[in-house]
Amino acid sequence: MLHTEPSAMRSMPTGRRDFLIGLRSRLRAGGTRTMIVGEAGIGKSSVLDVLVTENAGDRVVLRTQPRQANPEPFAGVRELLASAQWTGARGTGSEACSSASATRSELPAALRTALCRFSATGSLIVVDGWQWLDPESHAVLGQALQDRAFRDSVSLLATRRLDGSADDLTVHPLFAPEDVFALGPLPLQTVIEIIRDCAGGRVADHEARAIAEQSQGNPLLALELVAGADADDPRRTTPTSFSAAIRDRVRGLDPEVHLLLATLAVMGRVRSADVGILCERAQKAIPRGLELNVIRQVEDELVVADPLMASIAVTMFSTDEKRRMHAVLAEAALPERDRAEHRDEATAPGVDEHLASLLERQAERARTAGHPEASLRLMQRSLKRTATSGDRYWARVIDAAEDAYTQANSPLVLDLLRKVDLDRLSLGLLDRAVPLLALALKRQGGDTAVRQRMSVLEARMMDPKAKAIVELQLRSTHQHPRASDWKTEVEQAAGLLTACETPQSWRYAQQLLMRQQLDQGRGLDETRLTLLSAPVSGVVLLRDSADTWVALEAPQPDELSRSRGALLGLLRSARAEGEPFLTVQALSRLFIVDHLAGQTQRAEPHLHEAEAHARRLIDVPASLLEARGLAAMRRGDRDLVRAVADDACAPNFPRGDVLGHGLLGLDAAASGEWDRAHDHLTQARRSADQRGVVDPGRRLWIDVALARAFLHQGDLDSAAHIAAHLEHIAAIGNRRHALGQARRVRVLILAAQHHDDEAVTLLHQAVHDLDRGGFRPELAGARIDFAEVLRRAGREPEADQQLRLVRHEAEGVQDPRLNARLDDAAQTSRPTRRIMTLTPSEERVARGAASGQSNRQIASDLFLSVRTVETHLASAYRKLGLRSRTQLALELLEVPGADDSTMLSSHEAR
Repeated sequence: MLHTEPSAMRSMPTGRRDFLIGLRSRLRAGGTRTMIVGEAGIGKSSVLDVLVTENAGDRVVLRTQPRQANPEPFAGVRELLASAQWTGARGTGSEACSSASATRSELPAALRTALCRFSATGSLIVVDGWQWLDPESHAVLGQALQDRAFRDSVSLLATRRLDGSADDLTVHPLFAPEDVFALGPLPLQTVIEIIRDCAGGRVADHEARAIAEQSQGNPLLALELVAGADADDPRRTTPTSFSAAIRDRVRGLDPEVHLLLATLAVMGRVRSADVGILCERAQKAIPRGLELNVIRQVEDELVVADPLMASIAVTMFSTDEKRRMHAVLAEAALPERDRAEHRDEATAPGVDEHLASLLERQAERARTAGHPEASLRLMQRSLKRTATSGDRYWARVIDAAEDAYTQANSPLVLDLLRKVDLDRLSLGLLDRAVPLLALALKRQGGDTAVRQRMSVLEARMMDPKAKAIVELQLRSTHQHPRASDWKTEVEQAAGLLTACETPQSWRYAQQLLMRQQLDQGRGLDETRLTLLSAPVSGVVLLRDSADTWVALEAPQPDELSRSRGALLGLLRSARAEGEPFLTVQALSRLFIVDHLAGQTQRAEPHLHEAEAHARRLIDVPASLLEARGLAAMRRGDRDLVRAVADDACAPNFPRGDVLGHGLLGLDAAASGEWDRAHDHLTQARRSADQRGVVDPGRRLWIDVALARAFLHQGDLDSAAHIAAHLEHIAAIGNRRHALGQARRVRVLILAAQHHDDEAVTLLHQAVHDLDRGGFRPELAGARIDFAEVLRRAGREPEADQQLRLVRHEAEGVQDPRLNARLDDAAQTSRPTRRIMTLTPSEERVARGAASGQSNRQIASDLFLSVRTVETHLASAYRKLGLRSRTQLALELLEVPGADDSTMLSSHEAR
């Protein structure tokens, strides 16, 4: 923030400077809400420009300046996102620009994503003309800025024009009374100087003083009065405000011109040829309206020249006149949706079932056409026309709530569902309402809010089926259910529900039961999945769709390619629908999949984005903790691993103790602390067994590490039990990776018994299975085991070959502890084996130097820069303990380059 007074502020009158100084100190704090109100022309935009200039250096400024009534939906949000290109966005302009091109359904999520990206430096949203912001952008901003994740990092600065309407005194939900600041008039002498500067010698001093007094300190009004030189011009009157001057000007227009203004104000913009269809009297006024400059022609469309004039033209009509105008428009050649809304405006307030049904049908069509914002608007109109009792009203409330949920407006969902008496709903309506209520509560207050509300609701439900619907939502939030109890409760609830009568809850019950089958290692129930994939009538929430379930649950963790494709599809849908929890889940699981595949560089951005979205959540998914833990383990950050494990063991995470102890145990095993690894991994396995989670992939793949811990304690029987369990899982689910792990454990047992020849034979099969599974860190560890067994069997060349292949695996994994184990395995009594410590890039450069090539020749052959060649060569000298190219050539003589190149090429081709 600038603390020196800018030139723009120094040039302002004293009153304005004091006003700016007060707001400047206020805006230094993040998360403030500030509304500047005043008459048109009083100087709000000038004040705002100074404040924006001061803040642009310290935070990202997103600005919109709506200028026309009835703009395109989401025009304000698009302009906000695009504006980050020219403010202090610090390199984020391209991302904001891509968000600005998002589809309508993606815009709410795009704005939230942008605000998350800017959270480190903070952001300032500026709306110059709050009253003209389109309703859709108004709703999106309201939802985003009421999110607790942005309360401290995002400030809002807006201006509002006083126009004499009821909104002048309204404090919007985003602004408290203490957030609103009125901008007063300029001093008399200042206005006189403005008149002299703009009018030159055309206005005498006494006239300038009289006009300044008439303007009451409003410089724009003063210039309007100066411009009204003709005696008949309404601007020659002495209005009390600028809005009054515009009102007098509209009042002086011909009735036909006034009607034309009102028609354009209601419609926004109309083709010239269509004005007569809407209103024959208005068409005759087009030439006069253009002559008076109260309307403008943009290509073949007519618009009002001034938005304030449009607003005043409508407000000056009586209620009956407005209804008659809307009645005419309701019969005009307009889209059916527009005609329905005009018919609603033309009808006196009150219950009207025929009109409510018409609006409901149009809402359904808008929903089908992919316009949820229009559907919600129409449903809210329909509700006002519906008698507030009975299933018909409640069904329409739930329709509106579903529309609100698809726009990520959880507060509105909760407000709407408060109108519903859940105890008296039919099963079909209760089946739609309860999942919506649970999801909205989760967004607003986390699992705790869901448990509290569902517990109260469950106690009130008398019908067993209704109780089952509520119980399913309640069961899904339990932190540490015992496997037998949980299964019994879900099976009992599922047995009471049918796909026809209660499709939402029935689908959810089937998903919970399939999840349990996966926990038990029995694989995917294709019959149930086929049923879930069948099309159903009504709205299917993204959480309950078969595609979502397949992405998050159905693919086993070792089917990496299938998992990744499904997760990318879910991520696109979650972003488009503004689903932060599902977005974080998808990103976290994408990180895990890419981490297991050894694609560290591809994985890291997923975790960074997941963390940004997670700031908006009350409760984060367990998958994000798993991703954090795996990332910390890969970096060797043991303090962070412990912190993540502590978070996982908190009461609000299902199976959190399995995750927490599993992370600590794997971390200890990676550091060779086998007693500690044994304690944590044994506790993780015990907790998983209690909850019926026996699938190795769904309990963090702890089995091999635990078997190694048993072997270090001499407990071969327990290690053999683990191998048998993995073999069983592999057999019932055709799990290639589980089979590879089982064989790896068997090899470790054979090696402990000094059966090296048998171990070598089995290791060939284990490595083959693990290679097909695609887990690069696991495969690298198995190859190091293989090399150690081969070396003990006296098969040194084969051991060298395995270590060379490990280096390719390790290069993508980027795990310092894996690299350390590889270095230990490569350091043997034979000096030439020190070459194993080099990375593939370093070895290629070293071989080039040993063959007599210059650094420039090596760079040309390997498509590297000379500086990179020098860096690799220096690293190779350091690792090998050498000082010259001669020593390097002698060192490499014992490791034939041709054989290695052939071997590496074969591996890379595979």
